[in-house]
Amino acid sequence: MDSKEGLSVNEVSVRFGGLVALDRVSLEAPPRQVLGVIGPNGAGKTTLFNVMCGFVKPDSGTLTYFGKQVHGLRPEKLTRMGVARTLQGLGLFSRMPVLENVMIGADSQAKVGVLRALLGAGPTVTEERRLRAAAMEALDRLGVAAYAAKMPPQLPYAIQKKVALARALVSNPRFLLLDEPASGLSEGEMADLGDLILELSGDLGVVLVEHHMDLVMRVCSNITVLDFGRVIAEGTPAEVKANPLVTEAYLGDEVGA
Repeated sequence: MDSKEGLSVNEVSVRFGGLVALDRVSLEAPPRQVLGVIGPNGAGKTTLFNVMCGFVKPDSGTLTYFGKQVHGLRPEKLTRMGVARTLQGLGLFSRMPVLENVMIGADSQAKVGVLRALLGAGPTVTEERRLRAAAMEALDRLGVAAYAAKMPPQLPYAIQKKVALARALVSNPRFLLLDEPASGLSEGEMADLGDLILELSGDLGVVLVEHHMDLVMRVCSNITVLDFGRVIAEGTPAEVKANPLVTEAYLGDEVGA
């Protein structure tokens, strides 16, 4: 991948006291492809994700986004530049309707701020209408626009997951970072999620951290494998499947079958 394309992590190390969470980790996430990041618990996946989102500043190494070094930027600045993420949990506001939950995701693009727009005073009326339209479009794209007026706790878990994803998409990202999006989903719901991820990758780059190997192997163009904070393997799903280091560290005999 050209260094001026996509999202690149270059020799990144992160330490928490005496614990080395990431040890000179590098990866390349191209536009309009799905990159998987896998590894056992404690491998450093969440720390890597937080570096890529701006929540953790690396002790060394760089983060490059379309040719510009962006390590150390605050999360909201990365969001304005086009990097969005979902959380392991839903992170939805239980007392706020679905539509307004999704509108919160557009805050980085709002001229006056979503909360001010929701108050609907003066020039914010036009902005509020624009944000509502953008939120409805994101919900409609994911097939859940019918739930716009519902409160999140009223909805099935799989629908809440789509609402959280709509909130990330409403900021019009160029890169979407998905943190274990399949957790808590049934087999059928996971299949639908796979279809959705493949559809989204036609427009934007996706980085997927996930434990469900069937989903990872199906949707990812390339996979990076972490163990004890280091990259131990990378390549296509077939190459990763056949790598004995991966089998030993994480995947087990079933994946090689």
